[in-house]
Amino acid sequence: MLLLRGDVVVIDVAVRSVDVDRTTPVVRMRACLDVTDVETVDLDGNPVQPSSGEVRRIPHLYSAVYEDGRWLVANHGFPVAASC
Repeated sequence: MLLLRGDVVVIDVAVRSVDVDRTTPVVRMRACLDVTDVETVDLDGNPVQPSSGEVRRIPHLYSAVYEDGRWLVANHGFPVAASC
């Protein structure tokens, strides 16, 4: 088993679409997350792959739905773009 250790920084969030006319409203967003300070470690805390020291920013796609008075993430994925 592998674990992630460190901090993720949200660089940017952009709303791609909003549909509030549906029975369950939905918002689609693209977020840029900086994972430079996150490392993969084994159960003993040993790094699996040494850090390269370079900035690592990864785009994420989210869909959130409005249910029972709150917004919930319904889907998460990664776009074709490798960085942001």
